[in-house]
Amino acid sequence: MGHLFKSALCAAVLAHFSLSADAAETNVVEGLGCNFNDGKSMADLDAVVKYYVAERSKIDSPALQKMASRVWTPALGSVRYDLVWFNTNLTYKEWGEVTDALATTQVGMDV
Repeated sequence: MGHLFKSALCAAVLAHFSLSADAAETNVVEGLGCNFNDGKSMADLDAVVKYYVAERSKIDSPALQKMASRVWTPALGSVRYDLVWFNTNLTYKEWGEVTDALATTQVGMDV
């Protein structure tokens, strides 16, 4: 994924949440642009999501349990990705806790 696209996407989403959120909250959104490997499809993604959800529930991290993840499939425009995976946290502190929790397990690398 191009760093420019990831940066622009994150900046746009963060700006949206910054303008629409309560001033006491910070919404952190991470967007990852992804393309399927040859021969892979949404069915393969569904299997990854099931694995991710099952493994994530085993990790002792309240911030990770509160994190919301979504998959967006671009329908219009000239986006060069098959899908964009979004993770959202309420604060930078929670985002850091999630990053640390996933880094200490194999699930972060697997997904």
